[in-house]
This record gives sequence, structure tokens and C-alpha cells, in this order.
Amino acid sequence: MCLPRFVLIGKSQLRKRGDAKNMATFHDSIRRGSPLFFLRQDGAAHGAFSRQPFCETSSERVLITSVYQDKGVLKKLEAAGIDEHSFFNPEHTLIFSELARLIKLDQPASYERLSLWAEGRGISRDVFHAAIQAESCQLFLDNAIKSVKNAQIKRNEQIAFDLVKQGHESGQIDLSHLDQLREIVKNGHPDRRRLPPVKTALEILTSPPDEGETLIGDRFLCRGGGMLLVGPSGVGKSTLTAGLCAAFARGESYLHIKPSGPLKILVIQAENDDGDLHEQLQGAIGDLMEGDEATFTERLRFVTIDHLSGSDFLEVAVSHYLEAERPDLLVIDCLSAYLGDSPTEPKALISFLRNGLTKLLRQFGCGCVLVHHTSKTTNQKREGWKASDMQYAMAGGADIANWMRSGLWIDATDLPDLFNLRVVKRTGRLGWINAEGAASSVKLIRHSVPDKSRRSPLRWEIADCVDVERLNEAKVKPSGTAKRIPADEEILALFANKLEGDNPELWLMTTEDLKLKFKELGLSKNDVAPLMTKLVKAGKLELIPKPKNGKCYALPAIAAEYRRATASVVQPSTKTTRTTGITAPNK
Repeated sequence: MCLPRFVLIGKSQLRKRGDAKNMATFHDSIRRGSPLFFLRQDGAAHGAFSRQPFCETSSERVLITSVYQDKGVLKKLEAAGIDEHSFFNPEHTLIFSELARLIKLDQPASYERLSLWAEGRGISRDVFHAAIQAESCQLFLDNAIKSVKNAQIKRNEQIAFDLVKQGHESGQIDLSHLDQLREIVKNGHPDRRRLPPVKTALEILTSPPDEGETLIGDRFLCRGGGMLLVGPSGVGKSTLTAGLCAAFARGESYLHIKPSGPLKILVIQAENDDGDLHEQLQGAIGDLMEGDEATFTERLRFVTIDHLSGSDFLEVAVSHYLEAERPDLLVIDCLSAYLGDSPTEPKALISFLRNGLTKLLRQFGCGCVLVHHTSKTTNQKREGWKASDMQYAMAGGADIANWMRSGLWIDATDLPDLFNLRVVKRTGRLGWINAEGAASSVKLIRHSVPDKSRRSPLRWEIADCVDVERLNEAKVKPSGTAKRIPADEEILALFANKLEGDNPELWLMTTEDLKLKFKELGLSKNDVAPLMTKLVKAGKLELIPKPKNGKCYALPAIAAEYRRATASVVQPSTKTTRTTGITAPNK
């Protein structure tokens, strides 16, 4: 018999209790006992569920055995949203809860101790033994996680469906139950706002960091955290990313950046075609493709997405690939391609980074390297900048720097083939040291040199001593433009040493005149003021302030003649005669 389908309409329409036609269709669907099929408003099938209870206790046993054999699995289950409430079998719930409690308290969870505990709780020996000693648990762990999560979703669907049906039978439809059912089918989990438990300071102090959570360096990047790789357009960020990923997949260092071990890596990118990726990987991997060494390439995977952005990119693409691939490290190249808004918009950044990306990283227990651009302003003088200044110099708002747990910055130098790779956050956790053996946050790197075929492979390398010398030479200005400090005699030669003409004003040298003279001699005009002050203090020049011309200077003998020649000049403003320095009024 073909059963009717109930079409889910918008929330605003569901809240209109006067819409008798839609509600009648809904009541009829429940009355005839048909499964509820949910459709999007465009008519495409979105999801459906069976009314029969769903459980798979064999998968639950795999999870319990995995945690029993390796306590680090508990972190992975928590990241996937699995706890004691995810189990259908009540005895499995008790066993998992006790096992998790002992691990969190760092207490031994031996078979003898757990079996005595199970016997005291009335758990049968066969059930306990089967739960603790499931076979081949590690091989089926990922499948068991999916199975238990799906079973939990199905049970929550059934609970929500029963609540809605009870409301129908009593004549009181609670729309919040219908909204809950809709959210379960749409999002795959019943509670999107599950809050983490509160921890005391003692619990935190007695629980040292889990080494298995570290991905790069000394907790430079951990699971659930994000790292930013920043550089100007065209500098080679994608090439550096390919080199990092190829090395990390082998568990090897790259540019003195060390991973915790071989990592499984997923790269989601938008700016390079397959040809670009081929050249980047060829430069990063090269001869390692020969023999058994090529097996590490299975741990490095790429996918190109150039049609999604914003929440659609995270919810549709990222969540899907993280669920399917389960990588240790997610690389997104680049932020501007997937943000879906301007990086200066705080709301867009918070929604994408904190509320979206971070949630997925913690859910799937992986870290993230997010590639981003610098600001387009190229005339910023960054000499003397600290790491705390550099982390806020990328394009966009400060929320980007606040979100990242760690960061690397590619910065240009005075030579086009040499660059500084700077650590701009968590500067001491990569263990970098300079030539003197002191801690450092900067490495000088370069584009690879041409090979025998006179082609430069797309690869970054650590610069050598020759490169350092070239850079130091480039920082020194050519001798023709070097700053020259003139001798006192050269400056004094610019001033008149005898009286010429009848106009005393021409015997003096103004500041503007001196700047022109300095320019003719190839001197800096900014040196006029300090040099004049020096010569006046030494008594080699005299300062004569002038209301119109500002500061004027002359040799001491010329200055004395100037004062003698202007002593009898009548000032028009006061109409007084200056004779021997005493002002007398006119009669």
C-alpha cells in the first residue's frame, strides 16, 4: 500500500495554528501510521526514518574494547560526540561509564578490577567478557563509531516521533516536539547545544596534556586548534603548504618544523588546478615516488572545491570530507576563497571560524592549517616589528589573529629570492635557534635553486651562509648614496667672509638658503639644523633671528658688521631710533 507523505513546511507556517489544511495532512499521516518522510521546500528528499527501534550492540562492544585497550580512543569518541548516553544496551552503558571514569581519574582499569565491579552491578559474565574482549576492534573502530552514532540518531528520531504521536492522540500538538524531530532529521543529532562539563582546577592540574593531541612542534598545533599560514599573493604559500604536507605525511621535518609523527592530511583548495598541484607535489616529493617509500602518499589527499563558501562550505563540504576521511590535519587554501564575505566583517569571521570551523575540528579531533593573504598595502615599514605586531598585519579583522592558536608568516627581504619565515604566535614551541644558539622566531628561507635542467623545482629551502652574506650586502647602501657628514670647514666656506654690496640682508644666510646649498653638495637637508646648532655652540657661527626670514646665520665678523649697519635703522612700528641699544621716543 502506498502511504502518504507529509511535506515539512517552514517554521513560520507551522506556528500558524489556524492553517487547518496543513495540520490535517500532518494528522492524517500520523493516524495511518506511516513513516514520516521529510522534504525540503524545493521538493527534494532530505531524509527519512523507520519507526522500528534501531540498535547494533556489536558496534558498542567494539567501542568498549577499543577504549579498554587504548585509553587514547576515549578522546576520539568524545570528539565524535559519543558518551555513555549513546549506547542502547544498558549493561554496555554501565561498563563504558565505569571505564571512562577510571581513565579520567588516571586509575588502573585491569580486567580483574572491572570484572569484580561488573559482578557487583549484576552484569552477566558473558556480557562483560564479550564487551571487553571484542575481536579486531581497532580495524572496525571508525565503522563502529558511525554505526553507534546512527543508532543513537534513529532512537532519538523514534522518541521525538512518539512524542508527536502522543500529542496527536491527545489532541494537543506540541510544535516544539515537531521542531525537535525536524532538527534531528535535518542535522543528524538531537542536541546542537550540548555544553561541556565544568572541571575543577585540581582536575586540570592532575591531568597533564595528552601527547596524542599534539600534531606539530611542542603543542604548537594540537587537535581541535587552527594555525594560520600568511603571506602575500604569489609568494609561494601553496608551494610551502605542499612541502609541509608531503613531509608531515612521512613524519619528517620541513623547514625545521617537526610533526609529532606521520599524519593523515586532507587539503581542500580552490586556487590551483591539477597541473599546479602536480608541479607543487613534484617539487615537494620528487624522487621519493620510487619503491615502497611512495606509500606515504596515501596519507595525503586533495580535493578542489570552488563552488561553495560560508556556512554551505562548512556544513556541506568540510563536514562530509572530515567524516569520510578522518584526517589528523585539515588544510584549507585559502580563507578568502571560502569565507563568503569580506575578511573585515567581524560577524562573518566569528560565524565561519569560531562557530563553524572550530566546532568541526573538535568534533572530528583534527587540527587545521588555514592559508591566508597579507593586506594589499605594500609600503608598510615592518622593521622593528615584534611577533605580536606581525600577527595582526594580515588582511582582515583582528578576529582572525585571535582565533588562531599558532601562526607562520612569509615576509619579503631586500632580495627577491630570499624570505623570512616568522613564527607570530607560540614563538617558542618550534624549538628554533639562531647561529648563536639563542631561541629564535625567524628562519631565512629561499626558493629552490635551478637543477641540471636549469629549471627551479617548486620547493622551499633553508637559506645557507652564502645567502645570509648576500642579504647583508644588499642591506648596505651603495657608497654614492651613503650619508656623508661634512667637515666644519666645508660648511663655513658657504658663508660670506667679507662685506659685498650696500644691502646688509644679503650678508646673512637663511635656513632655506642653506638647504639649497646642502643639496648642491649632495648633503641631506635634514642635517642643516643640527649642524648649525653645533657650529653656533662652538662660536664659529652666530644666530641672528629675523621675524620674516626665520633663523639666519653668519660668520662672527660679518654678524658684528651687520648689527653695526642696522643699529640706526628706524623701526616703523614704534617709530624709535636704535642707537647704542637704548630706545628713545621721538620728540
